[in-house]
This record gives sequence, C-alpha cells and structure tokens, in this order.
Amino acid sequence: MSENNINDNENDRNTTNNSNTNNDNSNSTNATVNADSESTVKNVKEKVLKVRRLAKEYQGNFILQNINFELERGTFCSLLGENGVGKSTLLNILMGQESFEQGEGEILGFNIKDDLGPLKNKIGLVTEKINYDVPITVGNFFKRYSAFFNNWDDDFFCKTMKERGLSLDRAFSQYSRGQKMQAALIAALAIKPEILLIDEITAVLDIYARKFFMELLKKFTTSGGTVFITTNIISEIQFVVDRVIILDRGEIQLNERVKEIPYKFVKLRTKEPNLHYIFTHPGCFWSGQNSDGSSSFILPASIAHQFDIPHEFLDRRSATIDEIFIYFIKTGDKKIA
Repeated sequence: MSENNINDNENDRNTTNNSNTNNDNSNSTNATVNADSESTVKNVKEKVLKVRRLAKEYQGNFILQNINFELERGTFCSLLGENGVGKSTLLNILMGQESFEQGEGEILGFNIKDDLGPLKNKIGLVTEKINYDVPITVGNFFKRYSAFFNNWDDDFFCKTMKERGLSLDRAFSQYSRGQKMQAALIAALAIKPEILLIDEITAVLDIYARKFFMELLKKFTTSGGTVFITTNIISEIQFVVDRVIILDRGEIQLNERVKEIPYKFVKLRTKEPNLHYIFTHPGCFWSGQNSDGSSSFILPASIAHQFDIPHEFLDRRSATIDEIFIYFIKTGDKKIA
C-alpha cells in the first residue's frame, strides 16, 4: 500500500530534522544567557515539573481534569489552547496561587500545595496581568527589586534593556503595554531562575520583539533552564519549542515532542477531493488552501496506513503545529496522543 510513500515522506523529514539538530547544536555553542548559572551543571534529565491527575472545579464544573505531564530540565514547552480553556488557571495552580480539587504537583521538588517562597530565586513568573504602577523611574524600581534576588545579573539586565531600547530613566507610565512585558521578561531572566513560567504575553509584543525573546528563551533552555509558556501565537514558537501540550475541553489532547509530531500525521493535497474516498473519511481534516488552488488535508498516520492512498495525493510537506492545533481543537480527538 502507500505506506512506502508515507515512509518516503518521513525520510525526507528526517533529513530536515538532522539539519535542524545541527543548527540547534550551533546555537547551543553560542548561547550566552545565564551560561554560568547553577542550572548548567544540573542533570538535564531531571524532572523539574510534575503534574499527576490534577483537576480544578469551578461552579460545579471541572475546567481542568485528569491533567498529567512532566517536564525535564532544559525543555522549552508551549501550552496551546483557545482562550478560556484553563491555560492561565493551570499556571496559577503551578505557582501555588490557585487551589485545586484533585491530583498533585511538584515544581523543583516542592509540593505546589506548600509555600513556594523558598523558590523565589529559582522560579521566574511573567504574566500579562503584571502591572507596574510606581511613582519612580524604571531604573530605580528594578534597583530595589533586584535586592530580593540572590543571583540578580545586573549586567545582563542593563545590556538587554538598552538593546531593546527601554530607557531606565523613564517612568513605567511612559512605557507601552508591550514595553512593560519586555521589561518583565528581561527581569525574570535576570534573576537567573531554573524555570520560567510565562502566561499569554506574546500577543502584546510586536513581531520583532517576539522573535527576539523567543531566541533569548531558546538560549536560556540550551543553558539548562526550563520554559513553560502559554500562547496562541503558534507561528512564533513552532521552530523554537521542544515540546507542545494542547489543552482543550479541560483535558490534554496532545503532549508530544515537536520533532515527533509530524510522524503522527500524513498531509494530503489535491484540487479535486472527490477523486478519492480518503477525503471523506471523518479523520481527514481540511487544513487550508494553497497558492495553486489545491487544498491541504491532514489525517492521523494510523488512519492513513489503513488505506491505499495514491502517491499524487501525498504532500511532501510535514503538517505544521498550526494545522495540528486546529485539528485537535475542531475534532476533539485525543486517541493518537
């Protein structure tokens, strides 16, 4: 059957992945962010975040249920989901800022139900809800703020603020919302944490700022740090994250390493979907229109291998995280996860 054709696609992807791996190794060599931090000597296989059977109830309904995942040190993980599915709630729970009814969790070995105060030097938290409303300059504020953190890297902070054009002599009221979020991100990195929790801030950053900070966060993880970020700007994260978790209907629909995701799906392409019955299969999902007028479809590889799909319908491109995200949101399918 056309399984051989599908395997040909996978071989092409392997070649691409090998190239990407070489690029990642090069980036790792050049990483400069917090390279001297304690995290660089930690075991990269250590689990820094563990969540088991977690459930959160609100007004009689479970907004989160049976949440299970672990993150290893050095992982760049993105939590994806539509607005209102519980992404921010989950982050608040991990920080001990919100209660939950069932399950358990650990962050850096601490039970998330306990006081996480001792971890203030090891966890950075950035959220769009941060509101700097102080009657002093940015520079004076962070001079006082830095005194609370043992490993504050003032050289990194001042250099990066200058690189982003964020004046320390201005008041926060003179900063735009996006500039405030940039300052918060830089400050979170300057405390030299072991793990960064970032909630829904990419939408307020302009496209260049997003690219700048995605690269900065990638360097942070190659130095041994861990990033757990919620976002809906999928196009900006798919080339830098290591793992993706898709949250929908209160449950995890997909939890997978990025490099493994394309092999779980087959991408099809045709101008006339009525020419083959595979396009009417409920697991075959329309994913977009192409410039030549053809349409793209994706379906789980487990389904594709059951059919004799002609070679002319196979798209040599891999399914993108964007397409896979839409697939899970629209179908609610978690059988392949």
